[in-house]
Amino acid sequence: MISKKRLLATIRYLGLAAAFLFLPEDLSGQDADPPSWIRLDTESFIFFTNGWEDVARSTAYDLEKLDEVVTQLWPASEIDSPVPTYLYIFDNEESFRPYRLSMAGVGDGPRPAGVAGPTAGYLVPHEHGNYGALLIASETRPVRFVYKQYIHRLLHNKLPELPLWLRHGLAEFYSTFEIEDDKASIGLPVRPHLDRLRWFSGVDAQLTLADLFEPGSLPPDAAAASSFTARCWLLVHYLMTEPDLPTNPPEFVGQLLAGTPVLRAFRDSYGLDLPALEAKLKAHILTKEFRYARVAVDRSAHPIRVRPMATHQILYRLGDLLVHNGSERYEEAEKHFTSALELEPRHGLSWAGLGYLAELAARDVDALENYRKAVEHSDESFLVQYLFGTRLARSLDDRRPEDADGQDRLDRALAALERATELQPDFAPSWAELGYAYNLQPQASAKAVEVLEQAADLLPARSDIAFNLLLAYARAGDRQGAQSAVDKLQRLGGDEATLRRAAEILLQMDYLEAARMVRGDRLDEAIDMFARIQALSRDPSLQQQAAKQLEKLEPAAQRDRFWDLYNETVQLLHADRFEEATAAAATLLELAKPGLQKKEARNMAATVEFQRKAAAVSPP
Repeated sequence: MISKKRLLATIRYLGLAAAFLFLPEDLSGQDADPPSWIRLDTESFIFFTNGWEDVARSTAYDLEKLDEVVTQLWPASEIDSPVPTYLYIFDNEESFRPYRLSMAGVGDGPRPAGVAGPTAGYLVPHEHGNYGALLIASETRPVRFVYKQYIHRLLHNKLPELPLWLRHGLAEFYSTFEIEDDKASIGLPVRPHLDRLRWFSGVDAQLTLADLFEPGSLPPDAAAASSFTARCWLLVHYLMTEPDLPTNPPEFVGQLLAGTPVLRAFRDSYGLDLPALEAKLKAHILTKEFRYARVAVDRSAHPIRVRPMATHQILYRLGDLLVHNGSERYEEAEKHFTSALELEPRHGLSWAGLGYLAELAARDVDALENYRKAVEHSDESFLVQYLFGTRLARSLDDRRPEDADGQDRLDRALAALERATELQPDFAPSWAELGYAYNLQPQASAKAVEVLEQAADLLPARSDIAFNLLLAYARAGDRQGAQSAVDKLQRLGGDEATLRRAAEILLQMDYLEAARMVRGDRLDEAIDMFARIQALSRDPSLQQQAAKQLEKLEPAAQRDRFWDLYNETVQLLHADRFEEATAAAATLLELAKPGLQKKEARNMAATVEFQRKAAAVSPP
């Protein structure tokens, strides 16, 4: 269940378009020419380009403005990208070719999964950052694919609760974002989707919606995926722009995030069932004027810092793109890094690049040595500190230190990762790895919970962080926190093995709680808990321990229950409450074990009966 704060923020965000005046389509294009390598830093992005500075500035400004449009009504801590976004802008095909991605046999490298659109523009997500590239000279508008993938990442990272069709629809809706002069256009039609759906508008299968609402992933078949995406776009465009709807998108999305099934949410929000909604969409696709938003923009609100780049910096950055864009051209990347180091041997980031390549090749000794050199020359780089600390922590193979060398590695890992969070607090992976490292300490640390809660807030879609947070809660003895982490793992769709392991951790915590109950003389409660653990656990060791406790505790608990009832019966007799005493004596006989208990139970029953009869014949 999404928090109230995030729900309200989401409602405000998705209602942004409703506050705009939607106008008929008025598309326009822009051409550009080009020449040398510079770096441009904006508030949210880092650009590298060998094209004209004014073209790069315009692209940087447009993307910054899109980010503002998507996030301006959302608290920054909720929606900001958890990793940097690097965008490389190439001015011609010759310079772009070595770094492009292949598609249908075109291009020089393999195509990573999940990258849509022509290779003239792409954005590939990675733990270290979002890596994208654009070819300015392309006849297509490649920045659209960067827009789309960037929004996908924001929604996936920050709102994993959103259904797949809504994430895809919103990404498509905002992908046609354009700025001309001092006006931004939002929600312009996606031409390929529009043409496809209009062409097939008479075929019912093209505009059916039921399969959109099924949980799962994008269809693997290209034609089916294209149809799915087109219908996602159409549905979201209709909801965001149709002025005659009886309600607005925020109410509908609010119901979805509150857990209401999608078809019921449509009925409650819009008074539409599935057939009626499909009929509305068929009419919407044939409308002559597709509405969109026009809003004023202020270029001065987004300052851009421009810096020249030295040759070794260019080589490193282009090598970094090859490592992270999914093309797996690692030999070429290594040549870039070594060439950079030939020009500047003290360039720490290039040493870090070589270290990461060694890590990918499972050459851990080489990786650590290269990272050590990187720290020596660039100790103020958050990425260098992160890579070094992560490699040190992971070298322990998920085990707590067993000797002085292991403890030294862990201490250095913690120091590096803490430094990474200080240098770049909004780089979320540093918090995740720091929490993982804290969990490796021999003694439980409150810092582990604190750091992993921060990581989970920055990366709510990461199930590994939820699991590590569960471990931290378990070590801290926080059963409620541990249960909340397990609940989140289930919401995120954790795999069966992880969920089973998480369940066992909760049962281990329950075992410790049952042991505390024993020490507090709460034997019956402890027995119930040990019995539940024995029934639910799949861990033979834990099952055996619970069985031993039951074997030891049940006789003691039975003795306590017997003598407690015996004393209670005596008190009832003394109070002349003979009917209650008779019932208690009968229960005592049932509870009694053979031997002394049986003998004492019979004597008590006889005493009760004798005193009851005596009281009945005694004069008042």
